Amino acid sequence: MAQPSRLQGKGLTYLIVDGAAESLGPDWGRAWTGWLDRAAKRILDLLVASLALLLLSPMLVLIAVVVRLNSQGPALFRQVRVGYRSGPFVMLKFRTMYQDNDDAIHRAFVTSMLVGGPTPLEDTRPLYKLTGDPRVTAVGGFLRKLSLDELPQLINVLRGEMSLVGPRPALPWEVELFEPRHQARFAVKPGITGLWQVSGRNLLTMGYQAVNSIPNLIYYQLLAGSLFASLLVPPLIRHVDSGDRERAGALVTGFLGTLLLVATAVAATVVAVGPLVVRILALGVPDRAVAAAQSRVGWLLLVMFAPQILLYVVAGTGAAVMNAHGRFALAAAAPALESLGMIAVLGTAAVLFGTGAEITHVSAPQLALLGVGTTLAVALHAACQWCGARSVGVTLLPRVGWPDPEVRRILRRIVPTLAFTGLAALQVFALMVVASRVRGGLVAFQLALNFFYLPTAVVTWPLARAVLPQLSRLHLAGDGRGFRDELLRGVAVASFATVPIAAAYLALSFPLAHALAFGQLARGGGSRLMALSLASLAPGVIGETWFTLGTYAFYARHDARAPLRSMVVRVGISLCLMTVAWHARGQAVLVLLGLSLSTGSLVGALHIGRRLRAAGLPRTGFSLSRSLARTLAGSLLMVVPAYLTTLAFQGLPGSKLTQLTTMLAAAAVGLAVFLGAQAAWRAPELGWLRSGLVRRGPVTGPGR
Repeated sequence: MAQPSRLQGKGLTYLIVDGAAESLGPDWGRAWTGWLDRAAKRILDLLVASLALLLLSPMLVLIAVVVRLNSQGPALFRQVRVGYRSGPFVMLKFRTMYQDNDDAIHRAFVTSMLVGGPTPLEDTRPLYKLTGDPRVTAVGGFLRKLSLDELPQLINVLRGEMSLVGPRPALPWEVELFEPRHQARFAVKPGITGLWQVSGRNLLTMGYQAVNSIPNLIYYQLLAGSLFASLLVPPLIRHVDSGDRERAGALVTGFLGTLLLVATAVAATVVAVGPLVVRILALGVPDRAVAAAQSRVGWLLLVMFAPQILLYVVAGTGAAVMNAHGRFALAAAAPALESLGMIAVLGTAAVLFGTGAEITHVSAPQLALLGVGTTLAVALHAACQWCGARSVGVTLLPRVGWPDPEVRRILRRIVPTLAFTGLAALQVFALMVVASRVRGGLVAFQLALNFFYLPTAVVTWPLARAVLPQLSRLHLAGDGRGFRDELLRGVAVASFATVPIAAAYLALSFPLAHALAFGQLARGGGSRLMALSLASLAPGVIGETWFTLGTYAFYARHDARAPLRSMVVRVGISLCLMTVAWHARGQAVLVLLGLSLSTGSLVGALHIGRRLRAAGLPRTGFSLSRSLARTLAGSLLMVVPAYLTTLAFQGLPGSKLTQLTTMLAAAAVGLAVFLGAQAAWRAPELGWLRSGLVRRGPVTGPGR
């Protein structure tokens, strides 16, 4: 007899003996929160299932008629399954097989998957779904491909026997093969769909995402970040303000033509080394046949994705033109069209070809749809940016730009800009390498790093791109005083948002990590690793804000080398401190790793600020230190009631719903205290945020 073990469910405790789960009664410490979670999920199930049955009823009737006409037998298939708390129930499906068939094939397949051994109808490759089943009818194959046969289970949801999302219900004879650890699935209701259904069930989705990330990385990490901002916008401002549309158009089209030649060479290189790249991506696939198929499909997709690099150049140029003209909304929204287009392509592929095809059996039409369709989605993004540039009077028709002296001056700054971005990528790569030395540390630190970059993505980058045109105008006009005022005003407003966030990360790192940790991360100390990482990264949020704005200030002055020097200092400091983290052990590795990045960011910000002061910008009446002191005082004042709010919720059972509610309440209390304090101190930043930061024309001085 197997050793009994306990399994904690939602408000229940199970005793597992010989593979059977037996309830020992309620766990009263967590029962009421478990009930609240189940009640909320049940309400959602009822609403969605009722609406879906109402809207889909004509299609359900049509499917039932077609199933009856296609083969003998009823339209609905009823089968006993094992559900919540190991209780049996009758699951409904549209019948997809011939009546009175032999289920020996399915039994053999499932048995081989659970206890090992070769599967019928296939070789020993690790499959996820039985294919080539002779019991399936012609209509049934179509219904299975689109998962339409599962729709009657909406009735099971209304009955309370199933949920919309959950583990698939098992057959009674399958349960007999389960190991004790498999019994955890019966602690929740079975679902119509789950991770297995939505993940694509094969390697095609993973290969598609991996290969499509190559042109995406080239654009979003290089082109959309520093390249266009530092190269094109500042010199274009002069022609835009002077009303010289002809010269502005010549500069843009010459820049575009030259960069397209470079992009063509890059795309050709990507295609040439593509076989090596896709083989590297397939290294983790143990089966040689599957790995070979993944390499073949990956390379064909890469060939179809390569033109995206050129399209991204057009998109980036169009966005830069609009930014130079003070147009930011369309430039920021256009990438969403690309995302919607990709969703449409993937949805069409699912409808036409299903989601169950193995990578070894991908058809040419399916591959063409994924490859060409995704590239057309990028073309939609580029077309939107092209039209935006056309709306401000610049038609993006590439020409040979190298003979143009101004274009040559712009292109000479490519090298330091790319070196700047490369150093940033090197720093992140080094962080990941060191974090991987701690068990669970890589995932925990990566999640914390996402929060580190969140204020930069939401606040700092949009603000920097918004002030860049105005800073460029002031520099061209020789208005050093106005330039300094506008820059300090931008730093003050960005700090007004990011300093409180950094303070919240530091003070609330543990409650935040507990609320956001999931799966394995939520167990075995993973949330503690994330909390320590987030707390050590918190000071770096401020340094990242100042460093980014200082970088864009130099870009406005047509100087790409000064930010590179500061980046060298920043990365050098971080790498030196990472060596200390490398020799540490346990949780100290992640703490030292976060502090190395924070220290590098702050030192880099001070270095680039010192270089700006050395540029000879005249002093103004605006005091940045006074603004930062108000923001810091408000942030410190804010964290006390925010932290006390989390303590007030500590007596409640620790479900995810409670933890998220705690964080939302703490954030609301902290924000109210911070804004109330700033209003009492009459902070001018509140007025700047209400009136909008970006202004056209000369700056007479910031408000006080």
